[in-house]
Amino acid sequence: MGGLCGKSAKQEAPIEAQRRRLSVSQADQVKTQGDDSKGLHAVATGNDVMDLFPNTGRKMSIGGAHAAGPQKGFENKKVELMGDKEILATNHVGFACKKGLKPESPNQDDFFILQVDDWGMYGVFDGHGPCGHDVSLFVNKMLPGQIL
Repeated sequence: MGGLCGKSAKQEAPIEAQRRRLSVSQADQVKTQGDDSKGLHAVATGNDVMDLFPNTGRKMSIGGAHAAGPQKGFENKKVELMGDKEILATNHVGFACKKGLKPESPNQDDFFILQVDDWGMYGVFDGHGPCGHDVSLFVNKMLPGQIL
């Protein structure tokens, strides 16, 4: 029986530039000129998002977090929960986020669920490339605060 792993003896032809897939990679640091505060505004993240709703009855936020170490295939994503976790069951909301089978790659997917009283906001982020897990976690943490 043959296997699909390992390098083959023959060299593969290079991929044409217009057929390459986009993927996230490391980029040079962006340098700004002049006043660094121009055009910037405060962003609510983590507990700060929950603090935007001080006079509400029930609120809950759940989202992905970095795993402490390597994960096995199909292992559940580590999550951070803030607020009333019973809201998920009351509103019939469920979630699942599992690591794939690539042993060298962390779980690059991420998500968030934010529910406050009678409304909710949901996000799903699919990371790709060598830093895909960092990008999806960054968007997970930053996007809700940008929208709210």
